[in-house]
Amino acid sequence: MIRVIPLAPSQIGQAVSVERSCLETAWTESQLSNLPPDSVYLVAENEEGTVCGICSARLLDGEAELLNLAVLPAFRRMHIASELMTALFSLAIENGCSRMYLEVAKTNEPAVALYREAGFREIGVRRGFYRGVDAWTMEKALC
Repeated sequence: MIRVIPLAPSQIGQAVSVERSCLETAWTESQLSNLPPDSVYLVAENEEGTVCGICSARLLDGEAELLNLAVLPAFRRMHIASELMTALFSLAIENGCSRMYLEVAKTNEPAVALYREAGFREIGVRRGFYRGVDAWTMEKALC
């Protein structure tokens, strides 16, 4: 059983660990302790209270930007990323957002497939966005 909840101060260390394990650029404990008011950070935790996935976004002026989404390798293929995104979509809608955007490396085929399955579509390319790797800019209508 996985539960998706807003990041609690006691989970910051675990969230940083998930990011470091999965992402090239991880947020620091200081950054997670001082999130800007327009930012949201969700965690997926298992029954033992272990953080196994994270999702962060900015919600601003009716639009949301998915910043990070990561699930520990041992917990992948269990629909955790989808659960995190579903919770984020609901939160964004509750906060008046009608669209969500993201960038994803064109070479990250599993992530591109996940986002397409969630209803995102490619709307542009950012050349060299990830250390020389091109990224798709993707968009999803939320309502």
